[in-house]
Amino acid sequence: APTTIGQAVRTLTGAFAKGGIPTPGLDARLLTSHVIGGSAERLILDADRHISAEQSVALDVVRDRRLAREPVSRICGEREFWGLPFRLNDATLDPRPDSETLVSALLTICDLGDRRGERLNILDLGTGTGCLLLSALSELKNAKGVGVDISESAVTLARENASRLGLANRCEFIRSNWTDEILGVFDFVISNPPYIKSDEIDNLEPEVSRHDPRIALDGGVSGVAVYEILAPLIAGRLMQGGWALLEVGENQHQIVAELLESQGFSEISTFPDLSSVTRVVAGKRQNLDRART
Repeated sequence: APTTIGQAVRTLTGAFAKGGIPTPGLDARLLTSHVIGGSAERLILDADRHISAEQSVALDVVRDRRLAREPVSRICGEREFWGLPFRLNDATLDPRPDSETLVSALLTICDLGDRRGERLNILDLGTGTGCLLLSALSELKNAKGVGVDISESAVTLARENASRLGLANRCEFIRSNWTDEILGVFDFVISNPPYIKSDEIDNLEPEVSRHDPRIALDGGVSGVAVYEILAPLIAGRLMQGGWALLEVGENQHQIVAELLESQGFSEISTFPDLSSVTRVVAGKRQNLDRART
């Protein structure tokens, strides 16, 4: 058994490499830091520091969990998103960098309209950890928001994340089946809904297929079933001139754009993620009467 922090990192790295973990060194540093305490960078300075027997046992536990392809973020209970720390649980997706595209797109639209300083109201459908809404509020200092999720456990966690980030006074989280419990209209409606085809979920990386909640992944046979439900619902919750921003899967942007257009949206825009995959579709609500139907 390793007796120092440096040995622990090397031992984990070797185990992860042998076990086919994609980023063995990084995962070893993050998990050792999680068990020992302090930052991953501190491990270098403290490489010769001895670890306790209890810490050695804890390292064995996290090693086995990671080798079973449980994500590092779930083992640690936290994921960084938009530079902010978000706790997660079994009811929420593990926030991923691709979803930051939606926050960036929202800010871009605000900048184009010189709206960053306005008292905007934002609705986040399927909020999960609250990462999208809370990241947006961290940038839009006068904005407020509502996040909804069908899972009470997710709603409770999103409230906790809001409190930890000092944003609880500018948002509320509600258990709701999409917009069923929501009143009024908003300047922006954002969502990262389920968009994986049902028969493709089991073929995803084990970190996703085994550990993300299936209800947050499953987009039905076509992968776009939820957008067909959401398009009219979002239209009914946007004020005239308001914007919808939806995260989409690869090659889904055209279908989602057409669904928004069918509900009276115009100025359809798309935004690519860091891999140049079209990740967000946005549309501006024009026909107020149609939005009320």
